[in-house]
Amino acid sequence: MYFKYFLLVLVNLFVSAMNIFLAPIVVLFADKSGWLPKWLWWFQTPGDSLDGSRGWKNGKRWFKVEDNKFKRWVNRFAWLYRNSMYGFCIDVLGARTKDTDTLLIKGDPLTSNRPIHSGLITYVLLRNNKPVYFQWYYVKQWSKTRCIRINLGWKLWGYLENTNGNHQLTFSPNPLMGLS
Repeated sequence: MYFKYFLLVLVNLFVSAMNIFLAPIVVLFADKSGWLPKWLWWFQTPGDSLDGSRGWKNGKRWFKVEDNKFKRWVNRFAWLYRNSMYGFCIDVLGARTKDTDTLLIKGDPLTSNRPIHSGLITYVLLRNNKPVYFQWYYVKQWSKTRCIRINLGWKLWGYLENTNGNHQLTFSPNPLMGLS
């Protein structure tokens, strides 16, 4: 399980490096609503168009007002940088779970960076009593505005809501995560 994860992280790092060069071009294929064609779905975030989530639109994107095509283009490829190869990490590298799997949870279930709650929680997905996927999530606030946030494995925290599905591979160590 851990060796498989290590190999998939290497693949993820490679495609994320490709994303740096491809994202500015890929956004040119988006429709007016910010959705990519099916053949570019590996770049797409399934729940949000390239215009981003509500939080992104309200505070994080580079241009708050998109009064020309250039600003929209910049905001859209910045969204793809922020969510590098999201669809690929779900469809190709993701954990394919079944409703017959068992999820073991250890640690503090309140662990979160929003709202901040320092702690550690681990998830291990068992299939036929053998571990096949894991998630290790750690948060430690170290200042009034920053925390360490490390998320490794597959995003299994949503397994109970989606037992038959793909769960995104994640490799997200961030020692400087902002709290707002």
